[in-house]
Amino acid sequence: MVAASHKMPIGLAIGVVPLCGGMVSGFMIPASAWFIALDLLLAYLPRAWLGVRIGGSGVTIP
Repeated sequence: MVAASHKMPIGLAIGVVPLCGGMVSGFMIPASAWFIALDLLLAYLPRAWLGVRIGGSGVTIP
């Protein structure tokens, strides 16, 4: 009932959980700074946003 009226904030809040995991792995796994920044900025929250957009539009993916 809550998710039906607030899809975007709940979807992004769910996307923050993997973002926190990505931040932790960015500190633990040695990599260059540009790669870690690119990974955090372009991987986690945009995928959460895309999931909200696909889920809210009624599009089904087989």
